[in-house]
Amino acid sequence: YLLQLEYRDNLVLENVDAFVVGLFLFAMKKGEDIYLKRKISSKLFYNLTTYLIPALVLSNEEFKSIKIIPHELNDENLNIRKATATGSSCGIDSMATIMSHLELNNSYSLNYLTYLDAGSHGKWNGEIAKKIYNIRLKKVKEFSSLLELPLIEIKTNIGEILGDDFQKAHSLRNLSCLLNLQKIISVYYYASAYRFDYFKLDKNDTSSWDILITRFISTESLEFVSSMSQLNRIERTNLVSKFEPAFNFLDVCTLPIFEDKINCSQCDKCMRTLLTLDSIGKLNEFSSVFNIDKYYNLKNVFIGKVVATRNSNQINLELYNYLKQTKKIKFTHYLYYLEYNIRVVKNKINKKLKILFKGQ
Repeated sequence: YLLQLEYRDNLVLENVDAFVVGLFLFAMKKGEDIYLKRKISSKLFYNLTTYLIPALVLSNEEFKSIKIIPHELNDENLNIRKATATGSSCGIDSMATIMSHLELNNSYSLNYLTYLDAGSHGKWNGEIAKKIYNIRLKKVKEFSSLLELPLIEIKTNIGEILGDDFQKAHSLRNLSCLLNLQKIISVYYYASAYRFDYFKLDKNDTSSWDILITRFISTESLEFVSSMSQLNRIERTNLVSKFEPAFNFLDVCTLPIFEDKINCSQCDKCMRTLLTLDSIGKLNEFSSVFNIDKYYNLKNVFIGKVVATRNSNQINLELYNYLKQTKKIKFTHYLYYLEYNIRVVKNKINKKLKILFKGQ
């Protein structure tokens, strides 16, 4: 783990909490027990061994139940600053979290932004991943400066060690970074992907059960909160559409490489966001971060895709229901829906034929 020199005197050296949370999934895959030579938070040890490890075993047949054998348990509250923080990826969930905690007049008001490099910018930390990281970091620094909030950058090579898809364990990878700063941060808002009435032990994406994971890796010193879990994605987007800093910094894209705008304006995440902003009459406010003309060219085809894939994930279902309720789905869109389904069937047939002929 690497971070700015100014925080070195506040690094947690007493406990190995960060390393345990970052690496215990690797141990579960290997079926190897973990022997610790330093202290671990008592609360973290209890929650990992009593609840989270059994939950992970239930979620994924690849995981084996393991033991964590501690050198010593630590009940001490290490926190000395009682500060709050959240990530600054600048996506919808992140922006909604930041906006909703900026103006609180109590101890939960936002004090810091963080920017983490735990694998979300690309696999294996290669050259493209590093370039994406630096491009995003530049924008995040401008954003944090605008909000007058200090930015804490944390880098880790955990992605090189684990090597698996980031999405499968992003919560644990990201939040392990923050356990190094328990002396500074007492509450950390981790932007949830879903409202709390959607819960699933999904082995391919921890987003659907962040509300459980954040609870079970909190310690005596640091409470993790699954923020915005009271709102669905439509409601969050509506909230962000009123947040002026988002007009120039909203970054939702899964293909962020070298476009003239922050967002490519054609991947599914971009199109879902654009379609929602369009539906609530806020599209033009975000013209500096999206290519609006590109969106309009793809809009009708994408609505057909949303109709066709509405049961594939919770976010598409929320968007479909919203479009249906607001009468935004027209006859033309059902034609694109049929075209999409035909294309999917053709692709499946072609794949099967390739396998069949390859076998001969």
